[in-house]
Amino acid sequence: MQFGLYHIGERPNRTPVEAWDDDLHEIVTADEIGLHEVWIREHASLNGPMPFPEMFIAKAAALTRQIRIGSGRHLLLHDPLQVAGEGATCDQLIGGRYMFGYGPGGGNIERLAGDQGSRIAKTLEYLDVIIRSWTAPDPFDYEGHFWSGKKINVLPRPLQQPYPTTACASALPEAVEVAGREGHGVLFADYEGPQFVRDTYAIYASAAEAAGRESSRRGFRICRFVYVTDSVEQARKELRDSLHHEIEREKRTLHHHFSECMPPSGKIEDISFDFLVDAGYYFVGDADTVYQRVKALYDEVGGFGVFLLRAGADRATRDERAQSMRLFMEHVAPRLRELPSDAG
Repeated sequence: MQFGLYHIGERPNRTPVEAWDDDLHEIVTADEIGLHEVWIREHASLNGPMPFPEMFIAKAAALTRQIRIGSGRHLLLHDPLQVAGEGATCDQLIGGRYMFGYGPGGGNIERLAGDQGSRIAKTLEYLDVIIRSWTAPDPFDYEGHFWSGKKINVLPRPLQQPYPTTACASALPEAVEVAGREGHGVLFADYEGPQFVRDTYAIYASAAEAAGRESSRRGFRICRFVYVTDSVEQARKELRDSLHHEIEREKRTLHHHFSECMPPSGKIEDISFDFLVDAGYYFVGDADTVYQRVKALYDEVGGFGVFLLRAGADRATRDERAQSMRLFMEHVAPRLRELPSDAG
């Protein structure tokens, strides 16, 4: 098992520069303590949009030495040749550490691209153009429903061959089928539960096998909010204020995040910070408690190849977040590292 960060980009009441400074601090810390990768989500965030993640990735790469950095979900609303060119250039500039994530999105701004069906179709068509731009040996013509072009020849090509590590940040069946057929990874959000992951893997495995590919969870990246400190009670003290406000906001605007973790009453208004800690929605507490949470999730979903720590939010203080990451890598990660991607 490998470990990384999934940067969500949710720092309300902060300017973009302030928010991105904290993001960069987390990524530099992750690089220093040996995390393998970080994904930067492109979306309309609470501190402003991240419409061109490659610019941020290049900045982060200049401050780090080895961590791999990817676009956690390119919405593919831009010209596919622009995305292909920026991705290839970024891969060259940062020495082959670039990763590419894609997905149709679902936020209010993202829906400007059309209904879900058209967004999926457009995303997959643009993805096809991008991959062909990276791999076609000669200039090619393309005639699609959403995009067409003649004598396409995007330069430079990516440093990584045939193209950078690629992952689907959507569990919609059409996108997962493409990921399975092409051998891409899958990125899961922190609120997507074990049954959802298992159902997604069934779709992924079927598509992989139909394409003659090995069916494995190696490219599955599971995200959870992790906070390691002295005890569960200490975690409650350090997190309560910041998470209370975030929970109340999500109950109003993103209540589907709690669909797999509802209180006995079945009422969204009864969800609280303490309930979510007790229910294991958050993986917080001492190293043993956090290890047990991750291992239980691993067993329940059937395994995965990468465990991502949810980042990019003002939970606790900057120093406390950095210390939590260090404690995770020192006391939790070594016990998980040898687990195979498929639990059997």
